[in-house]
Amino acid sequence: MALTYALAAATAVFLLTYVLISLRNIGRFPLERPAVAMLGAALMLVLGVLTPTGAIAAINLDVILLLVGMMVLVSGLDVCGFFDFVSLERNALCVLSDSGTVQEECCIFRVPNITIRDVTERPETIECGSNILSGSDPDQIMSIVETVLKARHEWTVPEEYTRVDVSTTVIKILLGYRHGRHS
Repeated sequence: MALTYALAAATAVFLLTYVLISLRNIGRFPLERPAVAMLGAALMLVLGVLTPTGAIAAINLDVILLLVGMMVLVSGLDVCGFFDFVSLERNALCVLSDSGTVQEECCIFRVPNITIRDVTERPETIECGSNILSGSDPDQIMSIVETVLKARHEWTVPEEYTRVDVSTTVIKILLGYRHGRHS
């Protein structure tokens, strides 16, 4: 019976904490993620799911530091407007940019991109049909925009953009350089 209560209470606290963190605001009242996390921890103690000794034993400093670091990173990205930018990019009819990274993102998001340059370090976006180089002439740019808006947007995203093991590859490359191997 105690195990059933503890499981039900822990599940309820988890769900409440998850929902409150996801909401971020209730009306005009902002919900700060660390405060909500502390509320969840306090509820676990008050409801008897964990004892104070068990709670202290469950603390993993590595996990806490990882979570704090991620919260700082996400907050910084939010303040800088990164998430708003990605939302605009994803929902655009077409994007005009001179950024190589934007060329890749638009290709993946299936949003046509016009690169306001004469060359690109992302030729695969040109080859697959997601990107057009326009140069800097305003009339040329407008002509390409009109063409792109009338065209069908069907291309195959380059295989290197869809790999799932990129992190492993980067780690191997970095470790190779760290140990004096460059292959």
